[in-house]
Amino acid sequence: MWDYAIGDGAPAGAPKGRCSGECGQCRIAVIRVGAVRRLAPTSTVWSGELIGDADGCGMIQCMTDETVGPKESGTAAASEEQARTIRNDEGVPIARYEYELRGERPWADELSLCAGVVADARVVASVVAELAGWGATATSEIAGPLIAGGAHPVRVFHTYTMDLTASPIAAPDLRPGLRAIPAQDLPAAALHPALSAAYPPSHPDFDSEAFAALDGLYDGSLMGPLLPCSTAILEGEKAVAAALVNASESDGPWLSEIFRAPGAELAGLGSTLLQMVIADASSAGLPTLGLAVTESNPARTLYERLGFRHTETWTTLIFPNSGE
Repeated sequence: MWDYAIGDGAPAGAPKGRCSGECGQCRIAVIRVGAVRRLAPTSTVWSGELIGDADGCGMIQCMTDETVGPKESGTAAASEEQARTIRNDEGVPIARYEYELRGERPWADELSLCAGVVADARVVASVVAELAGWGATATSEIAGPLIAGGAHPVRVFHTYTMDLTASPIAAPDLRPGLRAIPAQDLPAAALHPALSAAYPPSHPDFDSEAFAALDGLYDGSLMGPLLPCSTAILEGEKAVAAALVNASESDGPWLSEIFRAPGAELAGLGSTLLQMVIADASSAGLPTLGLAVTESNPARTLYERLGFRHTETWTTLIFPNSGE
């Protein structure tokens, strides 16, 4: 029998229900086979919005006539990056996020509660079940309850923003022997030694895939195009520090990376470099500059002293697979 159906051309008697999808574009119906719900391609293009429940989907036939393969683990439908909604068993929206894929893992970015929703046990259970096997970046109001409900915390970090239209910061001078150049004038690989030295395994921001991430910032594939205010500092011909600013589509100009090689002779260079970047960004007419910093990173004090304003606390989470 038909469990749910879509559009005005649905079979007679097919019940209509709420949909966990957002696009309203799919040529699909949901059928019940025994106790298992499956999505089946339809032979007729039904008009109207999608009003089925995409739980347990296998294959989806979309308006583009492209077939989407089996969805990732968890019951939130995997698709292109877009705003998604999680609903409880009654179909009421309880949380929202931006879908993306990080490596092989589906990811709920900017996971937050819907207005008026409290993260009680039922809400937490629904979110944990919906995102089984996924990763997420969650706001502080929901992260704690999700951790108590079984999600594994990976990193706590804070986001900041600076209004570049306010009082400008003058670019300080570098000490003799150092010179600044546009970061784009160097290949990403030229920064790898300083990056590796700046973030040893003991550092809170150590990343075993840091070189690949830096390359993605350079070529724009990770956070959008690299902006001209991105700066590298050279000592002789060797890069000892860098600050990268990307044009993030969702967050605007974003300080995606800043680091310096260790050493007493370079003390204070990070602050100098950041002020140079802020001054260049302001001169270029950028309205704001955002950044993120790990909870235990002492650089937070510097950012606040220079005028960055705290906007949110986030926690990255990994959800257990169903049954774990």
